[in-house]
Amino acid sequence: MMKNNTDQVFDEITFPGHTGVIACMGPEGDFKQFWNKLRLDQVEAARTFFNAFVKDKKYTAYEMDERGNGKLAREFNPEAKNVVLRPQMRGG
Repeated sequence: MMKNNTDQVFDEITFPGHTGVIACMGPEGDFKQFWNKLRLDQVEAARTFFNAFVKDKKYTAYEMDERGNGKLAREFNPEAKNVVLRPQMRGG
């Protein structure tokens, strides 16, 4: 379930520090999946989204810190604030 920006802003105001986002670079364009870690339905939707790309489509996931440094993520972490998914690069 994708959330719209209004929902994300509402959650961040209502539950500051409890929201996260997965940014995914896909062949059809970039898109985002938001979740509030206090809402189990949103955590499970984000976990399903993460697994669909990382486990099934073999995307690479990085948990990003405040400075923009990424750490490889093999499992979904509901405590993460910012996760970036990117497709594997192919050499030629």
